Amino acid sequence: MKQNLWLSLVTCLAYCVDRELWKVIDYLKEQVKVLKEQQEKDKRILLNNQQRTRLAAKAKRLTRKLLEDTAVLFTPDTLLDWYRRLIAQKYDGSEKCKNPGRPRISQEITAHAERFVRSVKEECLGHLILSSEDRLRYVLSEYLKYCHHERIHQGLNRIIEPKHEGCQGNIICIERLGGLLRSYHRKAA
Repeated sequence: MKQNLWLSLVTCLAYCVDRELWKVIDYLKEQVKVLKEQQEKDKRILLNNQQRTRLAAKAKRLTRKLLEDTAVLFTPDTLLDWYRRLIAQKYDGSEKCKNPGRPRISQEITAHAERFVRSVKEECLGHLILSSEDRLRYVLSEYLKYCHHERIHQGLNRIIEPKHEGCQGNIICIERLGGLLRSYHRKAA
């Protein structure tokens, strides 16, 4: 008998508390509807990242069904997207980073690297269709051999290291990549 009395009392108390909570929820829903009606004049609610984070954190605690039933101003997908982006941003370590981005490199290295890439593309890669990474590696290794040992460089006053001493002998053509890259040298006498 005592157990039934306590159970009835707890049930009645839970019903009263639950009924009061539903009244609060109903009021908050109506408040949001009024806000939405006001917002329709401006067509858009502008929030800062802190406000988005607060809303997204509260929305994440709800089930998808409950979120679909209660979200009025923003779609559940929008709220969950904010959660993914803003919460992930909170833990990405960017706030502790003193110098974000790539480390600075000197202009000299930038100028040489850009010139080399341009030369490779114009003199070699722009004329070939490559079917694999291995083929690309082979082509680049052949280009580097040509570039470092056979190609005439303006930086070296158009002088390349002679393969053979003297001006004797016939001129021979060295071809790389099927004749795409050519250099001419005197054959040793």
